[in-house]
Amino acid sequence: MSTLSVTVPQNSLIPYNILIADDTLLLRSLLVAQLTQEEDLQVVGEAGDGREAVEMAIRLRPDLILMDLDMPHLNGIQATERILARLPHIKIVMLTAHEGLARIGKLVGASDCLEKNCSPQELLGVIRRARLKAHTPPSPSHSSNIAHYEEMLERIALRASLTEREQRTLRKAIQTELTVEQIANALTLESGQDCTISSVKHSLDRVLTKLRIEPRTRASLVRYVLEFEQKQPTEE
Repeated sequence: MSTLSVTVPQNSLIPYNILIADDTLLLRSLLVAQLTQEEDLQVVGEAGDGREAVEMAIRLRPDLILMDLDMPHLNGIQATERILARLPHIKIVMLTAHEGLARIGKLVGASDCLEKNCSPQELLGVIRRARLKAHTPPSPSHSSNIAHYEEMLERIALRASLTEREQRTLRKAIQTELTVEQIANALTLESGQDCTISSVKHSLDRVLTKLRIEPRTRASLVRYVLEFEQKQPTEE
C-alpha cells in the first residue's frame, strides 16, 4: 500500500495532542493503539459522549479532536458547535459510519470529515494536514459558520412549511446516524411526549414530500441539505 506524501513539520517531536470522542469503546481503543505508534502524536483523553467531549476539550485543550458524529447526550454537530464557540483554534475531524453524512460537519466548522471505513494512512494524513494548518487563523469564523448553518435549516423549514416535529425529525436525520427507532426514543426524551416509530416515519415521509426529494431516502435528504448550502451565496 502506498503512503501519503504529507510533510511532517520540523518540530514533530513536540507531541500533537489529540482527544478521541466516540461512544464505542472498541473503536476508541483501536484509535489509541494506532495513534500512539506515531511519535509525533499523543492521545490526551477519551470521551464517551458529546457532553464529555465538550468538558474534556475545555479542560485538556487538545490540538485536535477526532469527533464521532453520533453520540449520546450531544451529537458530534452539537459538541463541535460548543467547543469551537469557546476554543476556535482547536481542529476537529468528524468521523461517521454513514456515507454522505461526514460533510455535514464542515458546515459547523469541522476542519475535515472522514468516513469510518477510511484507511489508517488516510486518517494520519488528515491529522498531519491539520497540524500543518495549526497556526493559521480560522476563516471564516466558526460562529459565522454556525449562524449560517442554523439560518440554512430555518430557510429549508420555511420554504417547505415544516411543522415543529418535522423540523426536529429533519435535524435528527441529517445530524445523527440514529435509526428510526432511536430517533423516536430521542425525540421522546427531548420533548417529554411519546414519539412512536410510525410518527417518525410519517414525519420523514412528509419532509421528503414537502421538499420534493427523490429517491425518497435518507441519503437523498442529506444530499439535498448539502446542495442547498452550496447554493446559498448565489441566492443572497
